[in-house]
Order: sequence, then C-alpha cells, then structure tokens
Amino acid sequence: MHNTLTDPVIRIVAADRDEHVTLPGLYAALMTDQVRSVTALRPHQRHALHAFLVQVGALALLAADTTTLTDSGDVWRDLLRGLTREFPSDEPWTLVVGDLSKPALLQPPVPEATLDALKIETTPDSIDMLATARNHELKVARMSSAEMEPDSWLYALLTLQTCEGWGVFRHGIRTPFSG
Repeated sequence: MHNTLTDPVIRIVAADRDEHVTLPGLYAALMTDQVRSVTALRPHQRHALHAFLVQVGALALLAADTTTLTDSGDVWRDLLRGLTREFPSDEPWTLVVGDLSKPALLQPPVPEATLDALKIETTPDSIDMLATARNHELKVARMSSAEMEPDSWLYALLTLQTCEGWGVFRHGIRTPFSG
C-alpha cells in the first residue's frame, strides 16, 4: 500500500500550484527545478530527504550504467525499479506491505511474521524525534490525524533510518494505513 513509485503520495508546491507526485515524479520535478517546497517536510527532515534522494538516485544511475540525468518520471521509475528487480511488486518502494516476509520502504522483512514483539508507534513524529531534541523544542507524537498523510510517514522513516543511529531497532511501526 502506498507504492512510492506509482502512487502520488508526496505533496509538493511546484511553480504556482500544489501537487501530489510519485517518488519518480519528485526526481523529474527536481531535475527541471519545478519544486518550490516539499509540503509536509519538517525542518529537521530536510537533510534526510536530501541524502536519500542523492544516494538512491546515484545508485540507480550506477546500476543502470549511465550518467545521463533525466527529467522523465517514467525513466526515473525504471531506474529505481532497477535497484530492486527481485521484487516485481515493488515492495521495497511501498510504505506498507501485506506480507511481512517482504521488505517495505526502509523497513526490513519480519521473519517472525508478527509485529507482536515490536513497540508500535502510531504517529510519524513519534519515530523521527531527534535524540538531541529531548522533547523540548520538538514535541513527540503531537501530529493530528489530518497531518498524518503517507508522505509524513515517508519523511519520518527517512529521518529515523538516516539520522537516528543507535535507536533504529527500537521501533515497530504501525501506520494508520496498515489497519
């Protein structure tokens, strides 16, 4: 559910309008300098998104043995899929998977096939808290349901996996989209 390669789950302000784009669509819009802002991105998440886009984009270009940048979302989709050919249903690009034996985006498979032993978080801001913030300047688990769009979970996962370090393995993530 919420395949970032095919579902427009990322909210941006492009030129003079708000848009929902896919991950490949975000790459394409960035290539043509159309992105004014990424709507749900919180200030402390900027680095994680930038690092993810640069690293994954570079890996996709290397895997395809090309250095040619493109402004085509379809080409970016193919480049990104080239990184995960063993998953024809795009599980590694999906925020929530039904089969726990398969990875989701930035989430490993769960060989036990159950989430019972994991700590369950129900808001995106409960998993991307910076360890140095200590709940002073950035409050934990304060997002309302209106703010909990799929891209909020995406940026929280990016921040958790990119910036957290020592605490990455303490979270079991349950999104409002997983039932």
